[in-house]
Amino acid sequence: MPKRNKIDSRVELGSFYRDDFGGFSPLFAGVTIRIASQAAYDEFVSFLTSQTLPGDRKESLSPILMRSVIEHESRHYHDFLLGSYNGMLFRARLQGILNGIKALYVAKELSGEVFPVPLSTWMALSAEERGAQLEDWAAFSHDGNKPVVIPVPVLSKKALLRPRETEVYAIEGNNDPAAIFSLAAENAMYGYARIQEAVQALASSRSPDYRELINPANIQEVLALTVQLGAVWQAQGEQQARIFARFFLRESNLPSARLWRFLLHVVSRRAPDPTEHEDAFEQAFAASLQIMAIGTWTLLGSYLKEGEAASPAERLTNLLKHLSVDRAEVNIARNTPLSIAATWDYWDAALGVSPWRESLQESLDWAGRGVDFYEEVHEASSPGWEKAFHVTLRNMMKAYAADQRMLIEHVLEHPEDLVGVTRYIGLPTGILPMPLFRLQLDNSALDLARLDQKVFEPVMTVNLDGAVGVLSCLLKMPTQVYRERAADAIAFEYAAQLCDMAFSRQEPHGRSPLLKKRLLSDLERTVCKTLRFIV
Repeated sequence: MPKRNKIDSRVELGSFYRDDFGGFSPLFAGVTIRIASQAAYDEFVSFLTSQTLPGDRKESLSPILMRSVIEHESRHYHDFLLGSYNGMLFRARLQGILNGIKALYVAKELSGEVFPVPLSTWMALSAEERGAQLEDWAAFSHDGNKPVVIPVPVLSKKALLRPRETEVYAIEGNNDPAAIFSLAAENAMYGYARIQEAVQALASSRSPDYRELINPANIQEVLALTVQLGAVWQAQGEQQARIFARFFLRESNLPSARLWRFLLHVVSRRAPDPTEHEDAFEQAFAASLQIMAIGTWTLLGSYLKEGEAASPAERLTNLLKHLSVDRAEVNIARNTPLSIAATWDYWDAALGVSPWRESLQESLDWAGRGVDFYEEVHEASSPGWEKAFHVTLRNMMKAYAADQRMLIEHVLEHPEDLVGVTRYIGLPTGILPMPLFRLQLDNSALDLARLDQKVFEPVMTVNLDGAVGVLSCLLKMPTQVYRERAADAIAFEYAAQLCDMAFSRQEPHGRSPLLKKRLLSDLERTVCKTLRFIV
């Protein structure tokens, strides 16, 4: 699910700075830096390539955020690999894409002239409701005639959520495009419905007071913000760190900022006091180890054994209830493997949940089975576009499993490296998996002629008044493995964006109207039908 570091609209920003420089999404296995303009790009590249640090000084919040967003988003990537709940959502997403792309490619062979968007809504409509929608479309058509929609099965939510395994369902001896589309679309929708079910179950399982504040995205945002504070202090200066802390811990009304403040009060064992004058920077650093230990522990549940109870939000809610009653604590003041591991062991036992080491091993085992499954899918597929795409899925699953194993094996031996902010930021290259890195343009596009192609490689482009406009670009790295993984990640994300556009109400284009226009054009060209949108 996407995590965003959005600044309150009341904060004054520079003329070319965005209010959101990062935006992690598991659709792209890496760090995404969002840029609003050519000027913002120039400023960011200047910082990225500079041989000197900016120096300890007072300045506005926006450049402070921009310079530290890499550490923030890298933490999101590592947390994405760590949690079994995140793994479940990734698995559901893979199922949606695996079957969704097949449905989109076969749609061109179907009768009918209209492809309804999103298919999730059209599938859930009864025959009577579909008739009413056709009447609405006819009323706004140039000839008043009802459009002919491709054949799409009617599926209830109950049917979509019945238990099933992730697989490609074959129709023996049947090459009917309508039958193939129906089955592929149904199984794609199962993946999307599974994600929606998990989110809705999470929201309905807690009191209304907690729904906005405690959710997996906000918990992981607190972890990333805590890391980002450390990065600001180390790479920029104490004054910048104080500006960062003061905003998020004193001024911002974002749910993630409120949760961060709430956890600070839980750790310090006192009720929130809006009039307090203790320095936010000092308070945050004093409590960073405890907050990182709590936040990271919430990711260590066993989804295979505990289902929705493994959600980070459920685990945090239950842990907070326990801490409010049981004031006894394991000493985590010292950042050592023994103290961190003992703390997690204590919480596991007190709450009666799966031991964290077993949960991590289960995640590795699941990833291994996923690699085997997508290898089988690739081997069984026929030559052509499908086999080529299955290579991408196989490679993505392999990369996910390899990065996850690298991370988890280190955490099992050195949990303190993921909890101590200074230790985490200071880990040498190669200890934890390194994500891919790219820039993504919102609201506009970069002129290709002004892109520093020694540093970045263009990924997605559009025609921009006769010139080439760059919507996204990838950081160049000298290794062949990085380039191969980047190619797979880009192909995977593109397929996921098309599927999101076709099957759900998610907005894979973010805030980029140019990307939305490009994706809609590509989707229409893929299905060879006219897109009609259900409002």
